[in-house]
Amino acid sequence: MAKRPRGFISGYRPRGANVDLLAAVQSVLTMYQDQLPLTIRQVFYVLVGKYDYEKTEAAYKRLCELLANARRGGVIPFDHIRDDGPSAAAPQLFKSGDDWLTAIHRSANHVRLSPWNLQPRYVEVICEAGGMVPMLASVADPYGITVRSGGGFDSITAKHELAQHYARQQLPVTVLHVGDHDPSGEALWTNLSEDVGAFCQSLGADFSVQRIAVTKEHQQIYSLPTAPPKKTDKRSVWNEGDQTVQAEALPPDILQSIVRDAIEANLDLDQLAETRRLEQQTRDKLSAVLSDLTTNLDN
Repeated sequence: MAKRPRGFISGYRPRGANVDLLAAVQSVLTMYQDQLPLTIRQVFYVLVGKYDYEKTEAAYKRLCELLANARRGGVIPFDHIRDDGPSAAAPQLFKSGDDWLTAIHRSANHVRLSPWNLQPRYVEVICEAGGMVPMLASVADPYGITVRSGGGFDSITAKHELAQHYARQQLPVTVLHVGDHDPSGEALWTNLSEDVGAFCQSLGADFSVQRIAVTKEHQQIYSLPTAPPKKTDKRSVWNEGDQTVQAEALPPDILQSIVRDAIEANLDLDQLAETRRLEQQTRDKLSAVLSDLTTNLDN
């Protein structure tokens, strides 16, 4: 058995069929450079759709191995591919009081005001695949919208805490759901709509969920690759003959466009512009105050 690589790979060069596969992967990453990082499965589905790559589990594992080695070898940047990895909670530390003051002064130029003071409803995005959160957040963040991973919603505690969070907004709540068109994706949709919804109702929150992707219509419009449902997945009724579609099968730019359109359809864009105007005023005032403070301390 070949020894697994550890650390960086010096002088990495793919061989055989992997030469063409690596070239195709690099083309995909260039094509979707505005949507980086991509998950491996997103890369896989683009290869299947545009490069006639085999849609099998063996082919997917081969791609995973290639991407791991190509990153270890410095051929593909690590931050171009999104992996689900460990998380950390690090304290915020400063070298000195002056270092803290400098950081605060700089942060004044990035202060953001909550858009929900002026909006008619509170909006969030929940996606089934945790690896897609950064890509969707790049769309949602300019609107002040949170993107959550759908993982962990089998937990009653998580559902209750989410309902409490929505109730605290004191606005009607709309969740935009991005998930697979399959029994497990439908189960997450049901969990949100029914269980979180029931908690919200008891807490006095007006709550609704919009399934924005991926749908059967998306599969037809974009000719997305399909698969039969897993025989082991018994979590929901699935019509005989229905095919499953993964959300990551949607081209990244199209998925971002779908999410952006859904966000804007649920916001008052005039009020969002007003929030941004007030935001800039706040930044200017804070920068002026902190500049005066820094000057006084220096003297």
